[in-house]
Amino acid sequence: MKFNTFLNKLKKKDIKNIFFITIEEHYYLKKILKTLNEACSKEELKVFYGEDSEVDDIINNVESYGLFSESRFAVLINPEKLKNYKKLENILNNADKLTNKFLLISYNRGSSRYKPFNKLKSKNKEYFKKIYERQTYKILEDYFQKNNKNISNRALNYFVEKNEENIDVLLNEAKKLLTYVGEKKKIKISDIEELTGNYERINIFDILNSLRQKDEKNFYKNLEYITGEMINNEVLGLLKMIYGELKKILTVKENINLSNNDLGKKLGLHPFLVKKNKYKYCAKKISETDIAGVFVKFPYAEHKIKLNTDPVIVMNFLFSDYF
Repeated sequence: MKFNTFLNKLKKKDIKNIFFITIEEHYYLKKILKTLNEACSKEELKVFYGEDSEVDDIINNVESYGLFSESRFAVLINPEKLKNYKKLENILNNADKLTNKFLLISYNRGSSRYKPFNKLKSKNKEYFKKIYERQTYKILEDYFQKNNKNISNRALNYFVEKNEENIDVLLNEAKKLLTYVGEKKKIKISDIEELTGNYERINIFDILNSLRQKDEKNFYKNLEYITGEMINNEVLGLLKMIYGELKKILTVKENINLSNNDLGKKLGLHPFLVKKNKYKYCAKKISETDIAGVFVKFPYAEHKIKLNTDPVIVMNFLFSDYF
């Protein structure tokens, strides 16, 4: 089954009562959860992670149902990491008797072949492989088109070359690019260069890095360099990126004991980026008071940017109590 076909079935809740998915990309998990969140109400959907869930809670959720409600979805991610997961055997043996839908999702290619998961029939299983170059370009093209942006083949090639060859990383960078270009309909190579930097040029990610590191000197130095030729919409895009970065740091602070993999799930980032950007280290350096002091000034800062105020002056005001 093609992945988009599977997503369409999820939208209609048209899958077997128990379905086992093996995935090789975090991208698949994000799309599955997004589809289910759109198709189900909060009461209808429950998501569990094998490493931090109790098997009895999962069994109760799968077997119970409300008298006047539709069947619910229970999603178990990393089922092989669940303690006492063999207790699921009875459920897997009696799939046709379930009222609720039970979706198991694993990154472990072999887990569906071993007990108790081998109890499922082959038609109740699907395997979505690693996403390769050709598929990557198609996913990115669709993403830009869905957001009403036109990007040439040359610009798309350049964008992929400038980033890590991983669909999660690329989509995250594409989201930043959309924020940066604002209302522009056509994305050019020059837009990508301005965002990511070309050769040894300072780029926007240097600003975000110095923000995370609380490196005041380089933050303002990079800011002055970058914003010198920006128009209003571009500065507003940068402001939104800064806001998003601080929200990520706040999320990490609240979940500081999680692994990079689990933090990546919460942030919508690939674990590689969580580690590369040293989010856990930076979150320990930045207090909630620091972040709150910036957040409370954001509406005023946006207003001043729209009035053509010098962005460096606005940022000085915005981060007056941060550094």
